Amino acid sequence: MAEEPTSTLTKNYVSAANRHSSKPTKVTSTASLRQSRWMVRLGHLLAGAWVMGAAVVSASGWEVVQLLENQVFSGFMQVRGPIVPPEDIVILAIDDQSISVPEQYYKTDPKQYAYLETLKSFPYQRAAYGQVITKLIKAGARSVAVDVVFDSASSYGANDDRQLQAALQKYGRKVTLAAIYENSETHQGYFTQLTDPQQMFRTGSVSIGSVNFPLEVDGKVHRLASEFPKLLGEDNLFSKKRLSFGEAALRAAQVNYPRPKGDRIYFWGAAGTFEQIPFWHVFDPENWNTYLQQGKFFKDKIVLIGATDKLNND
Repeated sequence: MAEEPTSTLTKNYVSAANRHSSKPTKVTSTASLRQSRWMVRLGHLLAGAWVMGAAVVSASGWEVVQLLENQVFSGFMQVRGPIVPPEDIVILAIDDQSISVPEQYYKTDPKQYAYLETLKSFPYQRAAYGQVITKLIKAGARSVAVDVVFDSASSYGANDDRQLQAALQKYGRKVTLAAIYENSETHQGYFTQLTDPQQMFRTGSVSIGSVNFPLEVDGKVHRLASEFPKLLGEDNLFSKKRLSFGEAALRAAQVNYPRPKGDRIYFWGAAGTFEQIPFWHVFDPENWNTYLQQGKFFKDKIVLIGATDKLNND
């Protein structure tokens, strides 16, 4: 849930000089060597534990084996710790402050904070995403991926949809939109169907990727999103296959990447490992002109836009 408005109206400005970085720091070569040797030893121990555990529980069912495997792998990731992430990927976060602060400021003085009009209530107006896409691409962003499914008409009216459409028509080749596989029920039973963005947004060579991940027996995500379509089966006539959201975003950015080995996600680290910029800072002149350097901060970067607020539990 979005945070309740505070009693003060002090802006959350962030300067380049005093911003606290949550990125892990690089270690010395000696420390890296020690960690490498430790990880090798740990890997042998975990592998041995896995083999013995699998032998013991194999008679109990495959789900138990999968659960044990997931726990061992998660333990390995935690001991390994975070890795310095790529600097050319940034998250534009629809966080709690991006939901509560614009509404609070706009209600206080609509004239002074007119630049926050499209953010004055949540869900945001579609025009807000059009504005952000335009601003980021003009600033030199390599691509923009929006993890929001625009599958129905805007509640703010047709003109709101047209403003997003106009941005996609102009910059769509550098934009990725989200689709989602959803379960439906009919008198014939359950089936999975792909929900795409509205047809009017599938314009300007826009890339589209599904945001689904396979859920494991422990209710968590361990496998790559590209594995999800394999769960649908070849006989699923209701769903066309889409690239994963990540694959589509890389394609829009024209990034040639090596195919992953295996189906596991090798996490860079916990939440906060990748740099996150509050969504509303792109609209705010003070933040845009200071630490975002009039947009130069986003030059040559892949920008991922999505919810990290408590309500969406992301």
